[in-house]
Amino acid sequence: MPTNPFKVGVSLVLGIIGLLGMALGVHGVYVYFNRLDLILGGEGAKFLLILDVPIRLRDLIMWASARGLQSWFIPILIFLAGLWIFNYSRLWNILSRLLDRIRP
Repeated sequence: MPTNPFKVGVSLVLGIIGLLGMALGVHGVYVYFNRLDLILGGEGAKFLLILDVPIRLRDLIMWASARGLQSWFIPILIFLAGLWIFNYSRLWNILSRLLDRIRP
């Protein structure tokens, strides 16, 4: 468990990067399956389709899909990398120790 303030800061930064990676991966899989439902003509595409792929990344995603890299594979890899970084950061342990100190 890091006690050095520098190590705590690095753990916080890595934990935030891990959380952002997991959120980005979940969002990518969500958008992929909503688009798939939209292409197949399902009704589920109308449900919460408010977040979309940025315009600058659409060409890259279409290129990757045309080359055989499915659009769900890359977000799952990003999610798993974020999960790995979050676990490596030990942010959960730091936050639980902090909450134990604060609690009466």
